[in-house]
Amino acid sequence: MNALEYGEQLAKRKGLYEAKYPQTKQGAKGGKGNVKRLANESEMISFSLDTATKIGKSPRSVEQDVQIANRIPETVRDAIRETPIADNKSELLTLSRQIFTQTVSGQLPKRETAVFFQNRKYLF
Repeated sequence: MNALEYGEQLAKRKGLYEAKYPQTKQGAKGGKGNVKRLANESEMISFSLDTATKIGKSPRSVEQDVQIANRIPETVRDAIRETPIADNKSELLTLSRQIFTQTVSGQLPKRETAVFFQNRKYLF
């Protein structure tokens, strides 16, 4: 499994986690962000910490893996899936941040658009 597929799998896991523990979803009414209640109701644990503990990674690494899948549009992920970029977490993070920055700043139009990354054009 390459870095892109790994991020997609963790993003799916996060969706299932939030479905099981809706109070953990950021912005959920009555919730305290991305956390779940433990048995004694006074302790809380975040999705990233819970997952990191189970897979032996840092919570920040889990957050970055999910960020890759959530910020890179599916059409772009499909376009790079069979390229060396798909197994390079650093490059995927750079691409996800570039797309996010352009989206937030309003530089990406609502219709089909292109992102240039490593001298290649990706449409989404």
